[in-house]
Amino acid sequence: MMNKREQTSATGEAPAMAPGFSVQDAEAFRSALQRVIDSEAFAGSRRMSAFLQFAGQAALEGRTEIDQYEIAEQVLHRHEDFNPLDDASVRKLASQVRSKLEEYFDGDGVAEPVVISLPRRSYIPRFRYRATEETSPERPAEPENIREPSADGTRRFGWWQGAAALALLAAAVWLGMHWAPSQKGDGGPSPLAVVIQTQRGDLRGKPMDVAADAVRIGPELESGEEVSVKLAFVPERATQQAGVMAFGDPDHFVRFGQHFKDRAMLEQSFEVNAIPNQGQSHFLADKLGQFGQPRWLSLRRSGSRYDAFLSADGFDWTRFAPPVEVQGLPGSQRAAIYAFNGRSDGPSAVASFEGFRAGPAFHNRPDGPFSAGDFPAWRADTDCDADTSAQLDGGALEVSFAPSALGCNWYFTRPAPEGDWSLAALVDFLPASGSAAGLVIRGTGSSGALRLSRRHFHASTLTFERSHDEDQRISDFPGAPPVILRLDLRNDVFTASASRDGRTYSPIGDRVRVAGKRENMRIGIYAMIAHWTSKAPRPPVRFHWVQRLIETPQTLDRAAFR
Repeated sequence: MMNKREQTSATGEAPAMAPGFSVQDAEAFRSALQRVIDSEAFAGSRRMSAFLQFAGQAALEGRTEIDQYEIAEQVLHRHEDFNPLDDASVRKLASQVRSKLEEYFDGDGVAEPVVISLPRRSYIPRFRYRATEETSPERPAEPENIREPSADGTRRFGWWQGAAALALLAAAVWLGMHWAPSQKGDGGPSPLAVVIQTQRGDLRGKPMDVAADAVRIGPELESGEEVSVKLAFVPERATQQAGVMAFGDPDHFVRFGQHFKDRAMLEQSFEVNAIPNQGQSHFLADKLGQFGQPRWLSLRRSGSRYDAFLSADGFDWTRFAPPVEVQGLPGSQRAAIYAFNGRSDGPSAVASFEGFRAGPAFHNRPDGPFSAGDFPAWRADTDCDADTSAQLDGGALEVSFAPSALGCNWYFTRPAPEGDWSLAALVDFLPASGSAAGLVIRGTGSSGALRLSRRHFHASTLTFERSHDEDQRISDFPGAPPVILRLDLRNDVFTASASRDGRTYSPIGDRVRVAGKRENMRIGIYAMIAHWTSKAPRPPVRFHWVQRLIETPQTLDRAAFR
């Protein structure tokens, strides 16, 4: 039998982008949303922050409605005990958020270029540019999207259903106007994607003539790590190309992506001293390239060897071609994405990049004992070596503890980067009593270690744990499926969240301000078994990847390479 939440969500997928939002709008709106959440106005209330984070994310994903059951579950962590007929907690919280938004944009946020509001009788925030408020009429309010229960507990259906249908029709019209007829697939890019419109220019040879935004740069790509991304791209004209790179500079790089020559191809190639190496380059016909279905691309750096991989879902990966050995690249290389037309004056194409990330991934590695030495920037530690096993097995890093192990911890960490960052890991783990696994931040000063984990407290939970503070946790996803755990550091404040799909995240616990010096901080994954647990069998922990998420990559600094 479906629970109340499932009954209200079986309405099909929402459009990928709200009507009237360009990709640039969505990026501006998302940044504005984060600034509001980080402001003093919302910092004092975890519930208001969580509500705005959840509802704002839904708006940016193009959703036209969220209901009280969904908010109760995702924000207030209420489940079957919630009944909006006699519980006004969601409505009261929405009213508080509405008033606080008005207060913020009339006060501390008066200079914000983007204004966020929560219309009455709606749980979907609205975004608008302040500069246009006085000179252009405000867009009509969205259809009422609160599904109030009737006396018998069922949903009321009224005129808003027709309005919602019109909104969906408007979304379809908008997408039709903004995407070229040749663009195939199931809609435009996600509003959270990095989108590049290809134009004339290339990195190949000299001179460098690509546009500054044709190459987007992420963090350092160390040996043993890989750069991964979900790419939606349909090249149809000569030399249109897009993909991922290990980027040293414009004359030294390795890349893997789609490339239209006389037909759609997949390309793995490299360049040293501005000289392309044709001997080791791999070009294969891209049988799926014209269908417009997104696919995952990954490029792994292992010393001077580079491996390229393809995936339909970001979980199961296939090696594209034999690895290439590249001598002469600089030691410092960055994870990057690219899209351009080559030196062709043909029409442009749109490349949409989602889930851009970099770090260790454990697929397509030989099964056997795990060697941290294959990842020079990372370090493995344990306080019970004889009772701990770390193995590469079936595309994952599997960590297990012997039945006799008690009070054991295993860590795989690296120095924390400077500035703001996001770290995530895909964890497959069914916890037994006293066991836990997930992300860890060590060396945070007086706060001790921070842990975001799946662990067992009477049932499987997702927990944000501080050494000197109470744990905060939410119920796990039904069935404890593989989960993406995520920690974000913004302006010296940590936030924790979890996701099943990598697109929609549920917040976990309050924010934690950094205490102590950053240079002592290490970040990564961990597994543990408590002192007090029984000696019953312990299911192993399987980590599929631990990587930094790159949501705002830098554009190429052309002046630095002239």
